[in-house]
Amino acid sequence: MLLSAPHAPVAAAPPVPWGVRLRWWAEDHGAGVGAVAAIAVVTVAFQGVNLGTAPPPAEVEGALVAGGWSMAHLGSAGEATFSPTGTSLAPVHLGAWMWATGGLGRASTAIAAGREAMLVAHTVGIPLVWLLARRSGLARWAAGAAAVLFTASPLAIALHRPVSAAGLTVPWMLAGLVLASSRRPRPWTVIGAGVCLAVAALTEPVAVVVAPAAGWLLWRSSPSATRRRRRLLLGAAAFGLVWLALTAVVTGGGTPGPGAPLDLLDRIRLVVDGRSSSSVLGTGAGGLDGRSAVDLIGLDRVGAAVTLLAAVVVPSVIPRLRPIGGAFWACAALALVADEPSAAVVVLMVPLGALLLAAGAQLVWAWHVEAHLEPRLRSHRVSGAVRRLDAAVPLVFAAAAVVGAVALPDWVASHGDLMGGGPTAPLAHAVDWVAGNLGDGETVIVDEVAWVDVVEGGLDPSRLATYGAVGGGAAWRSYDYIVATPALRHPGAPPALAAAVEGSRPVARVGEGADRVEVRRISRVDAESVTAGEVPPPDEALATAGAALATNPAIEAPPAALAQLRAGEVDGRLTTVLATLAGAHRLEIGAFLRLPSEAVAGAPVRTVELVAIDGRPISADDPAVVEVVAFLGNQRPEFRPEQADVVSRTGGEPRLRITFPVGQEDQE
Repeated sequence: MLLSAPHAPVAAAPPVPWGVRLRWWAEDHGAGVGAVAAIAVVTVAFQGVNLGTAPPPAEVEGALVAGGWSMAHLGSAGEATFSPTGTSLAPVHLGAWMWATGGLGRASTAIAAGREAMLVAHTVGIPLVWLLARRSGLARWAAGAAAVLFTASPLAIALHRPVSAAGLTVPWMLAGLVLASSRRPRPWTVIGAGVCLAVAALTEPVAVVVAPAAGWLLWRSSPSATRRRRRLLLGAAAFGLVWLALTAVVTGGGTPGPGAPLDLLDRIRLVVDGRSSSSVLGTGAGGLDGRSAVDLIGLDRVGAAVTLLAAVVVPSVIPRLRPIGGAFWACAALALVADEPSAAVVVLMVPLGALLLAAGAQLVWAWHVEAHLEPRLRSHRVSGAVRRLDAAVPLVFAAAAVVGAVALPDWVASHGDLMGGGPTAPLAHAVDWVAGNLGDGETVIVDEVAWVDVVEGGLDPSRLATYGAVGGGAAWRSYDYIVATPALRHPGAPPALAAAVEGSRPVARVGEGADRVEVRRISRVDAESVTAGEVPPPDEALATAGAALATNPAIEAPPAALAQLRAGEVDGRLTTVLATLAGAHRLEIGAFLRLPSEAVAGAPVRTVELVAIDGRPISADDPAVVEVVAFLGNQRPEFRPEQADVVSRTGGEPRLRITFPVGQEDQE
């Protein structure tokens, strides 16, 4: 019969419905999906603790967040006064996250909003680590162990919580390796691998050392040499074309001039173009909270040592993991040859090392099973060397237990230090004070960490400059204020910023001791007289003037107001004006009013309310009140209040409120 002939076509199998395919896939992968989901949920809950404050924010984080913020909010190039961060797509990632999710409106600070993006990137890396481990031949439990190590190790917390270009690169790098390790690569997977690795390298340039490992994975994906070459060329072409296209688009148009309207592409060019980049204070060798790669590895010394051992042994025993081992050692070689080892390299090594360490654990377990659980399956006689090797299995497990016992205290201590919060409250309160007391006409130098928060507080971004944006020499004298953080009091602070601190006078102070943050007035201040100690400490001078006013018989005040005078908590301009008015009138003080931001910052009180003058209650028609208001309005600028009005309180008598502005203390 024709149908039974050897050359007769075979009937095609009926198509399988999508629902059936989905059910089959769920049956095969349900356990893995559940495990990855559980790890991801625990990761979000665990790493979300003190996300905005632990570890303490670094200046490079503020520069990256400011770059991302500017993409969505800047109206002209002249407003870009934050510190440039060099050529990187990291601000593009952050800007997209903040724009799409409204992160700035939801998070407590701009740094917290940026760290939300880092947490998302880290969470996305969990299933990618799982997939890469499974495609590398690891069992489900070993792949889960790799995901846990990638998530919960002290290095993972220290490196993936702070805002950094390297942390944003990790998901792209892992995605490229996962696509390249596909068992049956298709053109779209090969192209996707090249695109992901190109984006990774443009986000963090050191990621380019991982590209050869992806090429290795593509090369071994087929027994056919022709297909190998085609796939490798296709992946390299995708990588190169995306690299060249993004580079040309981002940097080809040049940076727009000040005042020019910005479209989205111009904003990307503004924050990505590295031609005007300057150093950022305190970034250290790696730019992650000021710590070098060696300092970061010290958070988990035992784990780092064991990972290095696994990176030597596992690739030599398991050929399938040699590309991953090659990527790991390429990063290690880059760290060794660099003048200052970059912490960004360690960020890329963490997921690769977690996979190799989990593979090492699976190798030891398979060795244990082969040596002790299946001796009857051996049909041949083993050599003495193999028997001695098998007998060493208990020693390996004992050594692993000792290593775990030694590493556990380091893990507990490191987790406590990294997630215990940092001394960021003084800076946050100083930002509130600046936003609440300084107007748009004031120019301010702020920490990179606080730049976005101050702008979100209402100050004009064109009037602000970050530490890294301030030039050398006497450029700092063109600004009115500087928010001085503890970093500026260190011996290694840039000379221009140190000179600005020395040549300024504090007007508000938050915190105590080494962690204090000061808002300092630097306009029209003689730096030499300040540094020479000719100006007495502000609190001492205010206390002396306040004590003299408290004993003036023409002044009546409640005990709380008198205590404020004697303690030096009242602004010197206010005590001077009250003393002058007391020469012609009897004044009854109701209270010295302290704004919430002043109460936190420890700034002198600038507002007083008078309840009576010459024994008469305050009235807008009273001749004494009219005289006092006219007197205050005719004062020289440095003693002229910004408010001298009769105000009415609910359920109380009218009061004469006198308020002095911030920043006129040293006007000539």
